[in-house]
Amino acid sequence: MVSRAKQARSLSLRAGLLIAAGIALVIFYLLPPLFLGDTLGGVVALLLLINPLFCLLCGVFFSLYYGFYWPLAPFLAALFTPGVFLFYNESAAVYILLYAALTLIGSCTGLLFGRGRRVK
Repeated sequence: MVSRAKQARSLSLRAGLLIAAGIALVIFYLLPPLFLGDTLGGVVALLLLINPLFCLLCGVFFSLYYGFYWPLAPFLAALFTPGVFLFYNESAAVYILLYAALTLIGSCTGLLFGRGRRVK
């Protein structure tokens, strides 16, 4: 039998993942049509500035609130993967690993700042 505290934490974690997924979907799928025009600057801004910053900050804030949660990195990477083929080209696939690594770095940083504080 699962305790109420563990059940509440699991529900809270799912809510946090849904919020992160919602923001990631907006950034990974709604921003590219706005930024990707005829200029290379939009592609550079998305791939090298906006998306990495989001992954890093998502890892920091998620781990500050929930503690270190390593599945967040492959989760965000998996959300970005179809966007590579929809909006960019296959040469942008290397960013999938980069964003996963940045999410893990952000999670470790948040863990250091939060000292393992978790929602109870």
